[in-house]
Amino acid sequence: MLTASIQLALVPALIPFSVPAPVTGVPGSPGHPGTTGSVVPFATAGLDSPPEGLAFDEPGDGQLWVKGRTYKASFGRGEATYVPYLGAEAPRNFPVTFRLEEVTVGGEEIPFERSAVARREGDAVLMDRGRFVEVYDLELDSIEQKFTFPSMPVAGDLELTLAVETELERRPAADGGLRFSNEFGEVGYSSALIVDAQGARVPIATRTRDNAIELRVERAILADLTFPVTVDPIITTMTIAYLDGYLRRPRVAYDATYE
Repeated sequence: MLTASIQLALVPALIPFSVPAPVTGVPGSPGHPGTTGSVVPFATAGLDSPPEGLAFDEPGDGQLWVKGRTYKASFGRGEATYVPYLGAEAPRNFPVTFRLEEVTVGGEEIPFERSAVARREGDAVLMDRGRFVEVYDLELDSIEQKFTFPSMPVAGDLELTLAVETELERRPAADGGLRFSNEFGEVGYSSALIVDAQGARVPIATRTRDNAIELRVERAILADLTFPVTVDPIITTMTIAYLDGYLRRPRVAYDATYE
């Protein structure tokens, strides 16, 4: 089982909507002014002014928050929560929480640190799991989730199981990944790849079962790779509400002089 990529797909090409990053703190994070419980809508002002960079907040409760252009996310206690911006019409947040439940090689369970502390290194968040590292590479419009293994204790298929908690409806995606959606938009979890030290990239099986995502790298694939190897997913957002607003305010012009 391996990591997967989350891509928010909608109707036409991906058109990111801009939510300005705060100067201090992240709206919706504990301790931030205006926070009311865990249900805090994204800022909606200034949608035409994208932030110059990511905004980070560490409120002191063990959680690390980040806000990009199309999402906000928190990391800590061994789990990651992705909160997509689903437009001003969305009545509240619809988070998707990912928590690593099990890792096996050749059917043997690999013990790991379940309550790993999240630490920031530049625009990345790392969780040291002991025998491997869970990393989240952060971009303005996406999060790349990665599990890096320096070696394998035994030969066999590598399988990762991630528990998923969300109100959004889950369904398979055409690219082999998953979609989490409602009437306001979608979060996409793309099919996973495994990448080795030489840059080889091989697609791996991505399946959903009950409330979990299962990622599997077959033994034959692992045998041909150079360690360390990384299971590599991405998370992005797009909303129906934003697309509607974009179509109402098209950025086009007409000049009869050049007809």
